Amino acid sequence: MFPLRNGHLGVTIFFVISGYLITYLLLKEDTKTGKVSLRDFYIRRAFRILPPFYAFLAVVGLRSLLHIEPVDLHSFVSGALYLWNYDLHATTVILAHLWSLSLEEQFYLLWPLSLVFFSRKTSLYIAVFLVLFSPVCRVATYFLMPAYRTHIGMMLHTRIDTIMLGCILALALDQGMIPRLVHKLRHSALIASAAVFMLVLDSYLSIRIGGMWNLPFGITLQGVSSAVVVLYCMSQTENLLGRILNSRILAHIGTISYSIYLWHTLFSLNEPHSQFPLNCVYILICAELSYFLVERPSFKLRDIVLNKLHKPVKLPHVHAEVQPD
Repeated sequence: MFPLRNGHLGVTIFFVISGYLITYLLLKEDTKTGKVSLRDFYIRRAFRILPPFYAFLAVVGLRSLLHIEPVDLHSFVSGALYLWNYDLHATTVILAHLWSLSLEEQFYLLWPLSLVFFSRKTSLYIAVFLVLFSPVCRVATYFLMPAYRTHIGMMLHTRIDTIMLGCILALALDQGMIPRLVHKLRHSALIASAAVFMLVLDSYLSIRIGGMWNLPFGITLQGVSSAVVVLYCMSQTENLLGRILNSRILAHIGTISYSIYLWHTLFSLNEPHSQFPLNCVYILICAELSYFLVERPSFKLRDIVLNKLHKPVKLPHVHAEVQPD
């Protein structure tokens, strides 16, 4: 089964969705308030990302101190600082999945600036340029920075195209560029072709010829096909697919997906807890605990902080004194 052996496919779909959601939320804020507040954005991201992440790292660190799962200090610090995807000396396998979170955090630092300082159309051009330029960066990195060849699929400048495709999707929808494409997706073989390419052809070529396919073509085309599939799924809200995707179970899985991502390596790489399907139960338990004990309290604190920042300042009332003539 080629898709099951192509782990980067799931990451690509995640990046496309992430780029879309972040851009959509920023555009929505800009439309509602007339501007994008970098302060509010980073406050929301901090309360969303940091508490569950450092709770996970705290458990990993405690397990290391108890000699349950050794973690070298360099890898631990690299993960904690979101540098894993550029760090050639970070080696602890149980933290290896943090490369994608590191890339996400680096994206958060840069992309909102584009929407603040440039128009939506200019931001769209920037996103398109980054998609087209990313294959060049990958090939150049392969030849000019051979030490980083193992990290080409992890670094911001070599993997940014997959996130940017989600950003392009949000910007194009915002500017009314996609309705015709959505109509064609419903009544043509385009969606089937994208799915077959993504699940079969791309996976086959990635496994068979690896970098010769992925560096110049594969990663970008995988992102394009993923974006088409994501767009199709978003447009299907009333048919069977839409009802399945919006079911309570899948909606809740989406709600706790960040915690699932954080905790899954603890039960995917270690015996005896890595046996399927029991490992899935452990992962879901940890994700639920993380959501209810860490994420939800963090959201409440975030709302308190934002409400205080947006609360209008009451100026003291000054009584005017009438001066005699």
